[in-house]
Amino acid sequence: MFCIIKNHILVVDEDKSIRDSVEQFLLSQGYRVKTTANSRNALKILDNEKVPIIFIALKMCGMNGLELCKQIKKRNFKCIIYAFSSYLKEYDPEQLESAGFDGYIKKPIRREIFKAAVEGALNKLRNIEQFNPALQSQPI
Repeated sequence: MFCIIKNHILVVDEDKSIRDSVEQFLLSQGYRVKTTANSRNALKILDNEKVPIIFIALKMCGMNGLELCKQIKKRNFKCIIYAFSSYLKEYDPEQLESAGFDGYIKKPIRREIFKAAVEGALNKLRNIEQFNPALQSQPI
């Protein structure tokens, strides 16, 4: 059994420079960060750690971001998931929502937008706990 660590964030993107840049920014803001280049490794991480905030690139080899989001949501894990991509125009917002994404960010990523997304995710998590106090200390 695993407990949620609220300031823990997972970033999934094939582009190492984006992973490194996002990781450095989030660490400077006081968050715990894990990064990975693919969906398979992301699922392995989530088998061992219940990360409440996840950012997923949409275009990846193998399992793409849409399918990864669906797989995470199937696990019935309470988390906030954002898509991020340079190719957002190729996706219908309803398609992203039906896959389970809570929002999306266009690349290139601007720090103030990314910071607002993280703060929004933390607020959503607080609201979930407020309306379901049993989740505050419930192991996942």
